[in-house]
Amino acid sequence: MANQAFQFVDTSEASNNATRRLIRKQAMIKTAAERRESKTWGKWNLRQDTIVKVSSESNVQTWVATAAASDQVDQTDAGLSHGPAGCKSKAPVCPNLGPIHESHQDGTYASQRSQRQGFGLSEQDAYEPEAYREDLVNQPLNIPPRMPSSGYELLRIRHGIDLLDLSSLTTFHVGRVTSHVLHDEPSRLHDILRCRQWSYFSYLPARYGHDACLDIAAECVAKRVQYWLAYGSAAPGQEVLALYTRALVALRAKLADPVERLRPEVLCATQMLAIHELLSGPTDQSWVQHTAGSTSLMRHRGAGSYKSDFEKGLFLAQVGATYTEALLNDLPCFLEEQPWQDLLKSVVIVSPEAIPEFSDCSESSVSLWTCVCVVPRLFSEVQDVVCHGTGHTAGMIQALQAQILHAHDRLVLWCCKYEPFVYASSPSHTVTSQIGPDKRYETLGVCLVNLIILKRLTIALSPATESHLEDEIQALVMQILDLSRLASAVNARAQLFMAFKLEAARATFQTSDEWRFAPGAHDRLSQCTRNGLIAKRVFEHWCELKGREFGD
Repeated sequence: MANQAFQFVDTSEASNNATRRLIRKQAMIKTAAERRESKTWGKWNLRQDTIVKVSSESNVQTWVATAAASDQVDQTDAGLSHGPAGCKSKAPVCPNLGPIHESHQDGTYASQRSQRQGFGLSEQDAYEPEAYREDLVNQPLNIPPRMPSSGYELLRIRHGIDLLDLSSLTTFHVGRVTSHVLHDEPSRLHDILRCRQWSYFSYLPARYGHDACLDIAAECVAKRVQYWLAYGSAAPGQEVLALYTRALVALRAKLADPVERLRPEVLCATQMLAIHELLSGPTDQSWVQHTAGSTSLMRHRGAGSYKSDFEKGLFLAQVGATYTEALLNDLPCFLEEQPWQDLLKSVVIVSPEAIPEFSDCSESSVSLWTCVCVVPRLFSEVQDVVCHGTGHTAGMIQALQAQILHAHDRLVLWCCKYEPFVYASSPSHTVTSQIGPDKRYETLGVCLVNLIILKRLTIALSPATESHLEDEIQALVMQILDLSRLASAVNARAQLFMAFKLEAARATFQTSDEWRFAPGAHDRLSQCTRNGLIAKRVFEHWCELKGREFGD
């Protein structure tokens, strides 16, 4: 750039317009030169491009900017553009873009400073409408397209479903009964979608697009939920079933590989497809079979493999189903083993509040589940004694009674510690907590159901001396019914997750007369007992009402 001679200005004539203009030009000459030499000079800011629509019929000029303009039009000169010498033209002004001129054909036109530079026009010419109007006529408006959606965002847009809204279906309290209730009242799913919580779904957006098996499972579940919201509990359409078939094929291929099957994404895909099965129907055993497979895969990976938060979320989502299926299928629950107990305790999130909270990750909930994991095994052993009755000595029965008493005492201590806080606040304050949705009624319901089971097992092994416990059992049944009414006052989600507790309470209430023996009623006692144990038919009737199966 050639050096320009410095000009001296007589400031005594500063009142002259030409002199003031010269002073301003002299002061800005260096800055103007630097701007012209910069790489951004004359460039178009792509983040602030504008579409301008001018209506010639109504003689009203309007513009819509794709990004908010930072400058405002001078209120005193709104609708006027300023020329270099202070003259004004009647061209409308769009903020940051300079003058805009009306088209006589279709009513749409736009001008940009960058376009002026591209046509080789000077700043002086830019303010002369006739100098560039003809050059800009019929020129296409170069608007950069939006970045296309991809990954999880594209999945969410395509199906209109955010899978994070399904996080409540990963709670401890989902089971077979949940499927029955959802199919009887399909609108309950809407209530579930409103209750988010921490789960493995929180990590799905970052992992989507990196594993084909996980991707197709996510799309399958999203499509199934979309169909459910549109048609209720009706049988899924062909498109849903075709997508589900593809997801199963991809999952089976992963499970066939001894290395791939241990990856957390495979377990995640398995658990997401279990949600699809949950919506398949109460008469369909696919959810039971799928959950059994998911539990086997979780156990096969080993307790030491759940280290990241994503993996712990996967483990936590399977705890409730693992317990309930073991209880209903006459199987011990492997979660009572010490490595799994340690893993369960490691998911605790300490609450900042002084009052205990009852989310799935809270200390109160996790400590309860560490206590109840032993109940399926005790139930199975007592059932074996009562229904088969061979090969069990008096010493073995006494040892079993001691284990039942120990498990019972642990639950009683939990109740003494946390039950007062369940009723401490009004239901309107129990919807959410600091670390997740509050499930105080559902959590206490789990404790009461297991207390009922342990008391009934105690009576089964010694009906002559322990039948007085039946009065305590029926009091617990009434408490569960009260909890269900309180849960209904909180939200529909809490009412849904109380369904399993209510079913267990009803089965216990219906068999009350068979388990209660008045003192001295020897004839009645002899009819309902055998060899000092509860009669097999009495025990099996209670189990059948609970939906429990009988092992060989």
